[in-house]
Amino acid sequence: MDELFYLTIKQQHQRYTFGLVSQRFTTLRNTCQQNGDALNSIKNGFEVLGDKEIKEKLKPDLQKFDILMKSEQEKLHEFDKMIEMYQAITNALENDGLHLWRMDIQRNVDVLSRQLAKSKCDYYQLMDSLYDGISYNSNLTQKLYTFKRSFILSTGSSISFPFLKLPLVVRDHVFRMMSFIDLIQVSRCSKKTRFQIHATSFPNILGLDLIFRKRQNIFTPEWFEYKLRLKLKNDSNFDIIVSDRHQQDGSSRSFDDSRLGGRRVEIQELKKSIDIVCESGPFSFAMYLVDFLLDVLRMKINSVYFDLMTMNPSELHSFFGWKSSNQIKHLMFDYGTIRSETLSQIITELPHLKSLSFSCGLEFADLVNPLNIDGFVRMFDGRWITSDALINIHCQEMLIYFNKLTCTDINLFIKNWMNSNDTKLRVFQIAASFGNYQEKLFRGLEDSLRPWDKSKRGPLFETQAYALDCQNGLDIERSDGLIATLCVDESVFSFVVWHDRFPQVTKQLPSVEESLRVQFLTAFLRSPEWYQAMKN
Repeated sequence: MDELFYLTIKQQHQRYTFGLVSQRFTTLRNTCQQNGDALNSIKNGFEVLGDKEIKEKLKPDLQKFDILMKSEQEKLHEFDKMIEMYQAITNALENDGLHLWRMDIQRNVDVLSRQLAKSKCDYYQLMDSLYDGISYNSNLTQKLYTFKRSFILSTGSSISFPFLKLPLVVRDHVFRMMSFIDLIQVSRCSKKTRFQIHATSFPNILGLDLIFRKRQNIFTPEWFEYKLRLKLKNDSNFDIIVSDRHQQDGSSRSFDDSRLGGRRVEIQELKKSIDIVCESGPFSFAMYLVDFLLDVLRMKINSVYFDLMTMNPSELHSFFGWKSSNQIKHLMFDYGTIRSETLSQIITELPHLKSLSFSCGLEFADLVNPLNIDGFVRMFDGRWITSDALINIHCQEMLIYFNKLTCTDINLFIKNWMNSNDTKLRVFQIAASFGNYQEKLFRGLEDSLRPWDKSKRGPLFETQAYALDCQNGLDIERSDGLIATLCVDESVFSFVVWHDRFPQVTKQLPSVEESLRVQFLTAFLRSPEWYQAMKN
């Protein structure tokens, strides 16, 4: 029976290996598709230029690539059949294993053992073939892009072609067909070409997100990654990824040596991304590329995500002193600690912020100037916030996890809202357990608090994350007619303002499991263990 259990485990491994084979085949198929698209792009470039001499000159190279691509497509069909057979064998082995319990176990264990051993050999042979195919097609990808770049350079140097005298529609179409790297190289030819690219519209690009973070995998301990994500139509993305080193991830990737932005870099252009390795000053090089996107291609920054472990304070300070930082609409920080002067810099120099998220530590800050955010503010570490700072934060939604606010502080916040003309605030939530201190929380407000009246507002309020049940909350009405509801439960204090008293709620109430997680988090954030962890 021990041998049967061992074979059962090997059967499960057989199913796992089939998943690996399928993933590797998908990678190979995508690479072949990418190569086909690249070849079609080159052919379209010839058609746009309409120069028969160039076309004839490079025709043998195109025919060679056509033959190679056709051969690889035929191999794909062969691999597809082999994987179908492998799947059939995997399913048959599972069925044989089930029959063992109903038949002569010892005799069939021997048969199954031999079948699994043969299948293991088939797996290794199939995976080796797939690896070889991926490696070959990756090299073919690099040859295609090298051929494309040499074609562009040769048409500019050996043949006098009046590119800038082409009709505007044709010229713009050529610019849109160029890769990002080619656009940078062409823009550096002269002020005139830079202006022509600047005047070209790129309607498929909707915006730009910046993601700066530290990465690691089982092959490479850690590296810094600066990602420029172009948001495209149809909810797709194109990533320009600048790293400070190669990732030893097991793939066979080849890079071109190049010079860009005054430094040596290694570039690999793929269908949906460009990987750039810049070992010297990757952050400043990434900002050079961002400047090109903003100044020449006229893009707008939507959001920025910072892993503070990737940046030193001087780089962070220079980023917010950068001329285009005032475009940022959504700003997120993770890990590390934000200095008080950085927060002050954000308040004064980023006037168009719609959301601000701190999932990191935050030093004490004195809010001399109010913090005005159109959208939401979320702070994981809000220990620095006092009652004075709290009333200086103006936004639609505010969520604070770790904090030292007391019932008296919240009481002053409510009274300040009652006496103000604030029509922006929708939601204020903090991780707190005020259930046993409601007398202090509502001191001076007792005569104004009312239980839920169905005729005045609905039962559910929609926050950015989920729906909030306000049936057990207490209502308070301001002189201008705005109603706010105060909800006190075991883990969260919520203050919501009903700009629409009977809203259409589309989000769901949090599940029991989610509520328990919030309660656990709240208890932990107020525990001595958390204070000790923050000190360390």
